[in-house]
Amino acid sequence: MAGGLFFRTGSGAGAHRRRAAGRRLTALLTALSLLVYLLPGAERTAAQLGDMASDEPAAFTADEVADDDALGVVTARGNVEIVQGQRILLADTVTYNLKTEVVTASGQVSLLEPDGNVLFAEYAELTDDLAEGFIRGLRVLMIDDSRMVGTTALRTEGNRTAVQNAVFTPCALCREDPERAPLWQLKADKVVHDKDEQVIRYKNARLEFAGIPAFYTPYFDHPDPTVDKKTGFLAPSFGNSTFQGSFIDVPYFINFSNNHDLTLTPRFSTEQYLLLGLEHRYLFEDGQIVTRASGTRADLVPENGERLENVFRGDIDQEARFDFDDYFRGGWTLNRVTDKNYRRTFGSQGLDRLTSRGFVEGFRGRNYLGANTLWFQSLRPGESDAEQAIALPTIDANYVSEPGTAGGYYTFDGNVWNLMRLEGRDSKRASAVTAWNLPYTSPMGDVYRFRLGVQSDVYWVDDYDPSQPGEVNPANGESYSTARIFPQMSLEWRYPWVGPVGESSQIIEPIVHGVLAPGFDQDGDIPNEDSVDFEFDDTNIFRPDRFTGRDLIDSGSRIDYGLQYSFVSPGGLFSQAFLGQSWRPVTEGVFAPESGLDENFSDYVGRVFLQPIPEMDLTYRFRADKDDFDLRRSEATLNIGVPALRFSATYLAVDGNQDFVEGDETGFPAREEVSVGLSSRFTTYWYGSISASRDLVAGETRGVSSSIFYQDECLLFGFSHSTEFTDNVETGNNTIFTFFLTLKHLGNVVGG
Repeated sequence: MAGGLFFRTGSGAGAHRRRAAGRRLTALLTALSLLVYLLPGAERTAAQLGDMASDEPAAFTADEVADDDALGVVTARGNVEIVQGQRILLADTVTYNLKTEVVTASGQVSLLEPDGNVLFAEYAELTDDLAEGFIRGLRVLMIDDSRMVGTTALRTEGNRTAVQNAVFTPCALCREDPERAPLWQLKADKVVHDKDEQVIRYKNARLEFAGIPAFYTPYFDHPDPTVDKKTGFLAPSFGNSTFQGSFIDVPYFINFSNNHDLTLTPRFSTEQYLLLGLEHRYLFEDGQIVTRASGTRADLVPENGERLENVFRGDIDQEARFDFDDYFRGGWTLNRVTDKNYRRTFGSQGLDRLTSRGFVEGFRGRNYLGANTLWFQSLRPGESDAEQAIALPTIDANYVSEPGTAGGYYTFDGNVWNLMRLEGRDSKRASAVTAWNLPYTSPMGDVYRFRLGVQSDVYWVDDYDPSQPGEVNPANGESYSTARIFPQMSLEWRYPWVGPVGESSQIIEPIVHGVLAPGFDQDGDIPNEDSVDFEFDDTNIFRPDRFTGRDLIDSGSRIDYGLQYSFVSPGGLFSQAFLGQSWRPVTEGVFAPESGLDENFSDYVGRVFLQPIPEMDLTYRFRADKDDFDLRRSEATLNIGVPALRFSATYLAVDGNQDFVEGDETGFPAREEVSVGLSSRFTTYWYGSISASRDLVAGETRGVSSSIFYQDECLLFGFSHSTEFTDNVETGNNTIFTFFLTLKHLGNVVGG
């Protein structure tokens, strides 16, 4: 029969044999699929493997089909094509022996899988029950262009697949010389996959780079693709530091269940005792808890103290999140260390203040309700943890009504907090800001925004001296209560004028913001806990209250005014400039000296943004003296270049408080610093960068870093360096050199 479909209607022994042979050919197709899925490097799930044992019928075409009744053999020859669902098998010859129940395929055998993986072979043979199988001249091309070859592949006992003389690589072959060795490849005398144990074992494995042997191991194994997590060792990493000497981390992963695991990472070093790190993860149906901790015994140099020998040092960072329902969630964050220098000394993060938090919060529509507890730990030299504020608790409620008549809507922002310290002042506050807002756009196109609001505050204060507002722990503190009510009305007007300039467009937008409110001095009986970091600039000039919190109030009437100009051209040029100023009739007791708002006319604040071409942008923000236009604050950011070569720079200069005294939280020192960076993607695969920052006031370089790495479809490796010039009494200037190497499918190697 030439070109006939194998499955056809009919009766008698011949038709029965053909139907039986069809079922066996389906078994061959399924078995070959299983062999592909079980090969190392093929990442599959247990569900996908289970899908291979499909009862979906198969059909095929061939140039010739012969049915030998005497031998009980059905043979298809010439351009054999078997199709089962989305799987396609091609071969020169396919036979089925009804007596031995063995199916064979030979001559240019190829199997195309639905996901794109392709298997090639010279010869394939499989028993009816899929328990025994054999492939000669194996080649596999995977969907991600990874490749694997082997002289033979043997399936035994229904669960073991062995590939002899296996070679695996995810690297693309050289187009000019396909016979050249790939960038890296893994060779093994034998690779065995045990389905029952869910493990893949390698015998005499060699890792080669560009055909040159680089690593050998007589044996190693790893979980098969059906395993999401399994107990065992992970890839080690190594490094070097002045304090620890040479060290190596050897992580060990423990899998308790699908939602519960632990990673223990002992660090063995030449200069210090054993350091043990751990990461514990527990996933719940509606939340999770992740705990990271480490600890060791080492010498400690405390602030202004003598060296302490062999003391316990460590840290913990725990995060928990739970969703109670569709609207409410809660959790906590615990972030603590035993001493200020622990993380910097042992190479962890360099934060200068740690925050621990517990919270419950809910969202519904545009409304919010939340309760937080906050606990801070300072890592800054000279700061006492006993004088850090502890919030037990702080509660926030925010409400936004639906628009009413003429589009007006109400807002309510309430806050209750209890701030305490182990040493120093305590403060309790109940505060509410209620406002009615009315946005309006006239037929002429000018935009109005009216707001009428009232802020009400009640305070209960302990251990506070109003004559020393900057002293957290005064010698003569008082305990009392106080209250205030502050009404405020504001109206903002904007009128954007749009006009053409040739083929370009420009927008001129004058902005005026008027505020009407009673004027009074800041209440000296109220400690300032949340409005310390005030900075007058172009982002807050038109806000009704320009302080960051509620302890200080932007009291009194004023007028804010400014002009914004924008220009857009079809060629991609975009520029924008803004200049603004404030005026108030009464200035006493509202803003501190050097703030830019302590006189009737404020300093000028502005912003300039320029993007002449997509490859360049410049942003400059400033605050200038109202009398002589001397710059009080300058901040500039420049980015220019293309991926082949790109330069970036940031400059910041801030005038300090002339009365600044170290330790006085109401003052601040002058700052002037610059950061520069240069990056380049030399080729498609190579990338490098270098950056540095310098304190121009102190005349000191704060940090330098550089890196260069290579990345292609199968390999990522590189080198990075960083030096931080710090005042760490244990390590001094901290320099880290790191080498990293990542091999696709095989994990990574990191060194420093």
